[in-house]
Amino acid sequence: MARSDAESSRAHVDHELRRKKRIKCFVYIAVFAVFQIIVITVVALTVMRVKSPKFRIQAITVEDLNTSNGANPSLTMWFVAEVSVKNPNFGRYKYDQSSISFIYQGTQVGDVVVPQETARTRATRKMIVSGTVTTVNSNLASDISLGSVALSTHSKINGKVYLMNMIN
Repeated sequence: MARSDAESSRAHVDHELRRKKRIKCFVYIAVFAVFQIIVITVVALTVMRVKSPKFRIQAITVEDLNTSNGANPSLTMWFVAEVSVKNPNFGRYKYDQSSISFIYQGTQVGDVVVPQETARTRATRKMIVSGTVTTVNSNLASDISLGSVALSTHSKINGKVYLMNMIN
C-alpha cells in the first residue's frame, strides 16, 4: 500500500525530532562531564593538596642537671620536653616512631624517642617525652663557666596523610 504524502512527511518529522533529542542529550552529557572535570580539578588543586606537617619542640624543662668542671668536664641533664605535630591537611596524618637527637658541637649527646601516633585532620597533636643528655668534652669547661651550654636538635618524622580514608 502506498503512503500518502501526509504520512510520509509525518514520519520524516518524527525522525528529525528523535535525532534532535539525541543530539541534545549528548550535549547535556558533554557539558556535565566538562563540569565534573572542572570541579574535580579545583578540589584536587585546593583541598586535596598535601602539605608538610610541622614537628616542633614547644618547651623543655630541665629536671636534673649535674656538671663537673674538673680534668674531664662533663654534663648530665635529665629533661622533659613537650613536642607537637601540627597537621594542616584535610586528612589524618599517621607518623612512625621517630627520635630527636641532641647535638653538642657536632657530637650527638642524647636521644629521645617520639612514639608512633596519629594527628587528626587540621589539628595539633601534643606529647610529653623525656630523656637524658650526657657528654664529656674538653670544650665544655668554658661553656659551663659562662653558665650557658648550647645544644642543637635534629629530628625527622616520616608518615602518611590519609585523605578521606581512601587516598594515601
